[in-house]
Formats: sequence, structure tokens, C-alpha cells
Amino acid sequence: MNFSYPSGRKLECVDHEERMTDDAEAGASKGVARRTMVRVSVLAAVVLLGLIGWLAFDFLLLLFAAILFGVLIEDERSRLAYDDER
Repeated sequence: MNFSYPSGRKLECVDHEERMTDDAEAGASKGVARRTMVRVSVLAAVVLLGLIGWLAFDFLLLLFAAILFGVLIEDERSRLAYDDER
């Protein structure tokens, strides 16, 4: 059903069901955008944590080697000190 203003401009009536489908489509596109942003955020967090882990691996390996070397030196020191007491 179409109506006209006296100025000649036309006004079209929109069916209620048609308006509901437009709202549903808008809601669906917002949902897709929200899900996409969540996925991108999770992916960025995983990549960032992986990068931090990759960079921290060398430091942790060096820390482990230093502790192991310290234990080895302490053991040798205690053996040498025990030999001196005899």
C-alpha cells in the first residue's frame, strides 16, 4: 500500500514481517561481528603467549644450566673439603 504526500513525495508502508527480517539480519550480522572479534582476540592472545614463551625459553634454559652448574660446583667443593679433613 502506497501513500502520497500533497508535495508528491511517496510514502511506502513496510510490512511488519519484512521489518522483523531486517532486524533479524542486522542482529545476525552483529553476532557474526562479535564472534569474529572474539576469535581474533583469542588468536592474538595465543600468538602473544607463544611469542613470550619462545623468548623466555632461552632464559629458562640458561637458568636451569646455571643451577645445575652450581650444584656440580658445590658437590666438588664439598668433596675437596672432605679430602682435606682426612
